[in-house]
Amino acid sequence: MKKKNIIAWSIVVGVILTIGMVCAMVFTLSKIEFQLTAQISIPERSRLFAQGQTTTTVEENMLSSADFDKGGNLLFMTFDKQITNIEKANPYVKVDRVVRKFPNKVTVYYSEREAVAMLPIQSVSNAFYVIDGDLKILDYVTQAQNGFFNQSQSQYTLPIVNYFDYCVAQTLKVGDVIDNPTLKNQLDDFVSGAFSANGSQVALYEDIMGFATSAQFYL
Repeated sequence: MKKKNIIAWSIVVGVILTIGMVCAMVFTLSKIEFQLTAQISIPERSRLFAQGQTTTTVEENMLSSADFDKGGNLLFMTFDKQITNIEKANPYVKVDRVVRKFPNKVTVYYSEREAVAMLPIQSVSNAFYVIDGDLKILDYVTQAQNGFFNQSQSQYTLPIVNYFDYCVAQTLKVGDVIDNPTLKNQLDDFVSGAFSANGSQVALYEDIMGFATSAQFYL
């Protein structure tokens, strides 16, 4: 009886090891693909494909910064590290999700972050961080005046958020996310908390900036 139990357990262990070996060989990550899900249509707030960047070059940059474990077992992978790496190295990229596609592939679905405002930088004259609605720092710009930034190679038309005397520390860098719930709440109210005259919801600053432009004066 004891001998039969040993044989049975040997068979079970053998089957488990065989299944494990098959899974390790079949579900080995060998291909990573990218899928753009949303792109910002307003040029002043879009920089993902600036300076001649194409979808191919953007996705090559994402792949090189992601550090995927090619050759690893797809069954047991998590992707938090890869998402962080991609978004840190590519500020205008927002990774929506990473999906396993068995037996050997993952697809990274990503969209473009939208620049919505500029924040003054402490102790630096006429220097600003460009931020999106999540308070992620997308860019560093200088020489902004009267609520606008105008420089031939990197033009933004964005409001400067300094009405409650907030400045960003110099220690922050492009790619960082600002941890300030008060600023986040005020920015949410400022950017998306208004309705236009025809009843549709719009960004408040879009109406303000549009009016200022048409009236040919600056805020």
